[in-house]
Amino acid sequence: MLFKRYILFTLLYGDETYQIKTFAGEYDDLRELINKQIQPPNFGRCDGMGRCATCMVAIQPVNPANKPDLNLSCQLPINDELANKVFSILPYTP
Repeated sequence: MLFKRYILFTLLYGDETYQIKTFAGEYDDLRELINKQIQPPNFGRCDGMGRCATCMVAIQPVNPANKPDLNLSCQLPINDELANKVFSILPYTP
């Protein structure tokens, strides 16, 4: 029997905090996971093509004195690098 190693991280959206438990391969990327589990309006409108910046997330730094790292969630694969991180889903602003 094979055991899956879970990846645990936190998503912040508005006033809500989501504790995520997933594993590599369950979703193609963080955008897909966010759309399936949280469903923010207008999030990831280009369907992962990396062209529109509607799936922006901020990775919260360990040291609060540092600035968050901004990324397109469609370019963040679900892997061990996400473990124990905190991501803020940024609102879509046209």
